[in-house]
Amino acid sequence: MKSLSIVVHVYAEEIPMYAKIFTAQLSGMIHWIPECLVDVQVWTTSTDALTHGVCRSFSSLFAGSAPNVSISVGHLDKLSLFRRAIGRNRSAMMCTSDVMWFADADYIPGEGCLDSIANIDFESLKPKEIAIPFSYMLQNSHADGDAEIARITPGELFVPNLKPYYVKNLTLAIGGLQIVPRETALRGYLNKTSWTRPRMEEIAFPDTHDDIRYRKSLSGGARVPISNLYRIRHSECSYESVDQRSVRLGRKQMDRRASRKTDGSE
Repeated sequence: MKSLSIVVHVYAEEIPMYAKIFTAQLSGMIHWIPECLVDVQVWTTSTDALTHGVCRSFSSLFAGSAPNVSISVGHLDKLSLFRRAIGRNRSAMMCTSDVMWFADADYIPGEGCLDSIANIDFESLKPKEIAIPFSYMLQNSHADGDAEIARITPGELFVPNLKPYYVKNLTLAIGGLQIVPRETALRGYLNKTSWTRPRMEEIAFPDTHDDIRYRKSLSGGARVPISNLYRIRHSECSYESVDQRSVRLGRKQMDRRASRKTDGSE
C-alpha cells in the first residue's frame, strides 16, 4: 500500500478562517476516503486552540471512518511558524512515506485525488524531481469562496459545494502544490539555508518566495494527472487586509487588460 504525507501550516489563533478551510480539507478525506495511507502533518503554535480543536475532532472522525488517515501535530513559535520552510524542512527530513505533498490548507482532495498523488511514478519522471498536476479546480470567484467558508464550522464535518469551480491549468510547482518522492524529501526543504531561519518580525506567512527557491533548487518539475483537486478561494488572508487584496487584484486585472490591448487580443 502506498503512503502519502501532507504537510500543511495552519494558524487560526488570530484568523479563524484558516481553521474553517482546514476543516474543509480534512472533510474531503472523510467523504472520499483514500485507499493509500495518509498522514496529515500540521504545523501550528502550541497556543492555537482552534487548530488543535480541529485536529482532535478529525482524529476521532478518521479513527471511526477512515482509519488509514491520521493527523500529527508539530509546534513552532510564531517566528518559526511564519517561515514556512522551517516546518516543511523538519517534515521533509523525517519523511517515511512514499510521497510528500507540501500543501496549503485551502485545497480539498476529492474522489481519487490522494490516491493519484500517492501513486505518482517518480521513477518514470526522472531526472525531474518534483511533480505538479496538469490542472486543478479553482472556485469561480472570491465571493463564491467566502460564501462557502461562511457555511463551515471548525472541526465539524463539512459537505463542500463543488459546482462553482473551473479548470485552472498549472505549469509551475506553486507553493501549495509541490509533490516529491521520499528520496527528494529527505534532502530537506531548503535545508541549511537562510530560508530555514526564523523570521525577525511577526507577519503571518508573508510572501517570502521560499517555494520558488525550493522549486529552483530541484532539477525541474513534471506535470502529472491528479484527480479531483479543488481549491477554495478566500478574500481574507494572513499578510494583507481585504482592502489591500482588492487593490492588488484590481491592479492585476488592469495589467491583464493592458496586455491584451498591447498584443491585439482586444
